[in-house]
Amino acid sequence: MQREALSAQGLPPEEADRLDGFDPQVAQFDPRPSAGEGEVTLRQRAPFYAALALSFVLWSVVFSVANMLLSGVIEEKSNKILDTLLTSVSPMQILIGKLLGVAMVSLTLFTFWGALGGGLLTLAAERAGESMFGQIAAAFLEPRLLAAFIVGFIAGYLMYGAIFLALGSLCESLQEAQTLLGPVALVLAIPMMLITPALDNPNAPLVETASWIPIFTPFLLLVRAPSGLSWLEIAGMATLMGVTVVVILFLAARVFRAGVVDQVSMSSWRGRKAKG
Repeated sequence: MQREALSAQGLPPEEADRLDGFDPQVAQFDPRPSAGEGEVTLRQRAPFYAALALSFVLWSVVFSVANMLLSGVIEEKSNKILDTLLTSVSPMQILIGKLLGVAMVSLTLFTFWGALGGGLLTLAAERAGESMFGQIAAAFLEPRLLAAFIVGFIAGYLMYGAIFLALGSLCESLQEAQTLLGPVALVLAIPMMLITPALDNPNAPLVETASWIPIFTPFLLLVRAPSGLSWLEIAGMATLMGVTVVVILFLAARVFRAGVVDQVSMSSWRGRKAKG
């Protein structure tokens, strides 16, 4: 069809055949001045693919562990286990103890699998050399990426874990918790929606601004790390997340105390609202 259209425009048949069979080669170039005029290679793109994979891993782990904390506190509250614990320790101690207990279990698993995976990736990077697999394996071992993952996991777990514990203390059942988890799930979905545009342009104004919002930072910091993010910026984001963790822990402790000591819950709040 294309050949006939070209011939209809008056082109000679041989010229129409040449244009009809033309296969353009598309190349991608790095727009940064320091990159020169060279084509973007797999070695340059591999860190971004590694960052994408680690971002999804981090998101899945944080969300799964936070859900486990939520389910645990609801179960303990319904079985009156928390009432027994409150005779010996304060609500703040229970909150911190739960966070640290699950964190230690998670870190133990991460240490084991991280050491195993790191060893395999190091071996693959050395053996595979310049091959595609070797370059991707080496990308996972980039220091900035590893630092961003560790900082993001610790801060993300503490922030979302404390939030989920506080929400769990206000619920009598998992069904009640689902109504409170909707807004939190939407917040968790935002950084995932920004990851794809961040891969195309990690320093886009929207991505850069969102990466400084503490509840999004753990995930977007990972994606921006391979784009030449300085250690000073990583330290700044880590400090900001640290301050946010302290604030969230303080607020979560107050909500947790209201839920387990004062027996404030969604059902009781709805009852008072209906009477009012």
